[in-house]
Formats: sequence, C-alpha cells, structure tokens
Amino acid sequence: MKYLILILSTLITFSCKKVDNWLDKKYDLNKLTPSTLEDYQKLLDRDDVLNSYYPVVGSISADNFFLVTTDYLTLSEIERNAYTWNTSIETGYEYSDWSSAYSIVGLSNIVLEGLDKIEVTADNSGLHKRVRGSALFYRSFAFFNLAQIFAKQYAPTTLNDLGIPIRTVSDPNVRSVRSSINETYNRITTDLVDALDLLPEISTVATRPSKRSATALLAKVFLQMGDYVNAERYSSQSLSLYNTVLDYNTINSANALPFPNIQSSTGLNSEVLFYAFGATYTSLRAYASTSYIDTTLYDSYSDDDLRKAIFFRTISIPLKQYVFRGSYLGNVFVFSGLAVNEVYLIRAEALARLGRTSEALADLNTLMIKRWKNNGSFVPFTASTSEQALDIILAERRKELIFTGLCRWSDLRRLNLESTRAVTLTRTINNQTFTLPPNDLRYVYLIPETEIRLSGIQQNPR
Repeated sequence: MKYLILILSTLITFSCKKVDNWLDKKYDLNKLTPSTLEDYQKLLDRDDVLNSYYPVVGSISADNFFLVTTDYLTLSEIERNAYTWNTSIETGYEYSDWSSAYSIVGLSNIVLEGLDKIEVTADNSGLHKRVRGSALFYRSFAFFNLAQIFAKQYAPTTLNDLGIPIRTVSDPNVRSVRSSINETYNRITTDLVDALDLLPEISTVATRPSKRSATALLAKVFLQMGDYVNAERYSSQSLSLYNTVLDYNTINSANALPFPNIQSSTGLNSEVLFYAFGATYTSLRAYASTSYIDTTLYDSYSDDDLRKAIFFRTISIPLKQYVFRGSYLGNVFVFSGLAVNEVYLIRAEALARLGRTSEALADLNTLMIKRWKNNGSFVPFTASTSEQALDIILAERRKELIFTGLCRWSDLRRLNLESTRAVTLTRTINNQTFTLPPNDLRYVYLIPETEIRLSGIQQNPR
C-alpha cells in the first residue's frame, strides 16, 4: 500500500528531531535498520508516534457539545464537515486520524518483522516478549480506533462488509486491500490475546502497555462487538490486576485543568492504565470556549456530583454556557487512553446485559461513590430489573466518559442497533437544520482521497 511510503517518511522526520544517537544515525530504514532488542524498544518508546494523535474526529460528530454559527465558521473544513455530517467527497481531504494511526501500524510492523530475525535465548526472552507484546498492542489499538471511524459498526449483518486495511507487513510494495469487518475484529482480538501472554503485569511508564491495559482494551473491543461474556471476562481480569478508583474529593476544582498531567510530580492520576491522546482538533480541546456542552447533558449531573464542577467551567460571553476541561491527561487534549473508570463501566454494562443486576450496580456504585461529595449525599443506585440497571449504567457511562477518546461516538454506533436506544442527532447552523438518523452511512467516515488515489482501495459509500 502506497501510504506506507508516506508513513515511513513521517517516522524518519520524527527520528531526525530526536537527540538519541541511534535514531539520528539510522534515519533511512531501507539502508540502516535496527538490529537489537534494545533498538526495537527504543522505537516503541517513540511516544510522539505510538501514543499520539489517535483517531478522534468522530467525537465532533457526536452529541456532547454544540457550536454557534460564528464559531463554526472559524473551524477547519474537516471539523465543519464532521459537525454537520457533510455527505460530499472532498478531493485532497487529509485526516490526521488516518495517517497517524497508520504510522503506528507501520512502526509496529517494522518492530514485529525485526523481532522474527532475533534468536530468542534464556537471556533475552523477557525483553523479546515485552517488545513483541507491546507492538501487537499498539497495532491493535490503532486498528480498533480506525475501525470506529472508517468502517461500519460490528454486527451480525455487517460481518462481510468492508472493514479497514489490515497491514501486517512494512513492505510498501505489498498491495493492501480492505479486510472485512469480521477479519478486522478477528485480527484485533487475536493479536491482543497473544499480547497478553507476552506483556508484563505492570508497565514502568504509562506510555507502555501492560497486561492491565491489554485486558482493558480487550474488554473495550468485546463490548463494542456486543460480546458481553468476553467483555465481562476481560474487564474482570483487568480489575483483578488493578482497580484503584480516584476519589474526586481529592481533586481541586479551582485549578484550571483539575487533573494532574504526565509531567507533574505525581504523574498522571491513579486511574490511568495507558497514556494516549487524540488528534488535536480545535473544537475538541479542553477549555475551548466555543464548544458548548449540551445543556440537557450538563443538567443531568447532580449538584452533589463532583464531576459537574471538575469536568466543566462556566463562561458568560455571550451567554452563560459550559465548556469541558476535565481531560484525564491534565492538559487541553483529548484523553484517548485507557483507565479504570471505563473498565468498571464496561463490566457493569456487561453484567447488566447478562442479567446479573446486583453485581452490575455494585460496580457502578463502587465508581460513583468516589464521584460524589463526601457529605453523605450519595445514595447508591438501585434497580428492580437488569434493563433498568442498564439504563442507569449507560446514562452514567455517558457522563463519566464524556470526551474520552471515541467513547461517545462508538456508543452511538453500537446502541443504534437497539431500537429502544437509537437516537437521531440534530443540530442547527446558520438557520439550517442538519440531522443524522440511526445507522446512517455517515456514521462511517470517508477515507482520505489521497489514500484512494495512491492505493486504489474502495471508498466508503454515500
């Protein structure tokens, strides 16, 4: 696939900016290639490639915020089209969501191919496993995020539809084709299960994967697939390894950006399992004064719910509105990684769907009690049926994971398959009303036109 040439050029550019001698010298991967396990670990420690700019454009198309016309007109064409679900194919369209994710895939493949050439010995087996498991994790995470944007929702009726290109080789002369949706998800889950046997339980830094984050990612993938047995299985495995929930009473809501960042003395907050951030769209930046939180969503938070004060700030120009500031990164970018709060919500939903109501609500309450003011105002959630419990869990999931990667966009896609939970999105710009019905073709983004021209892969229909 021809895009790999561009990806390698990007990786070379990144490498030349670094002070590391190995990366400076081995800038041409066609002539000078990495040769040791340490070399490959250095490649995987390129957090500016492997932990950065994950696909997140779908969040602009979701329903967490609204724009007024004057602010809408200041955005890039990509953001404007995403916000209004524009159906046209624009030549020259370039999504960093696509190119950055395939940069992760390309670098992971270079590492995996290189590892096949290194003999495993008693002395290097531990490092060899960690590096291979990490590369499989990064590639799977990129594939999963790409599938949320550029392929239809996984469902029994879509398994043979077009998924994404599943690149498993770095040679640009090997032509790629789009895999089916079934093949796409099989590759993601198979590689992640393989990675589980290779990764350490705990990573030394948040940018490296571990068993904790791999089990969390598997739970996330299976939830999206509607496989609630495996979603419960892997979320339970992840929580058995690590289940610390951050008490929001310890967070200072007076800070402009309440959560600690990776450069702080304490590091990221204690819930984070894997560090990653999304593509840097203006309308998705925390503290953006133009992306106003949906009023109904904001009002759904109890006044004793600390998320209401921590996640949002109030602005009064031109009218009183609310904007998001609660990124788990502790900065203005979208947190696209994995954290314990999402794992608890995955297990709670899976348990509810499996009819295990009391266990589902126990998980939800374990999380929610740490979100409420410690003044005794928290009343544990109760439900008489698993369906009632599921409604409560889904409502809290939306409130808890607002602006967490593609969570809301992915949830809209999968919940649209259920007639009682499907929604039609509506917004108005310049007195024109736009709508997005459930399961519309526009829930799948167009592949960049440059990619179509270079590789010849099939475009998504409109």
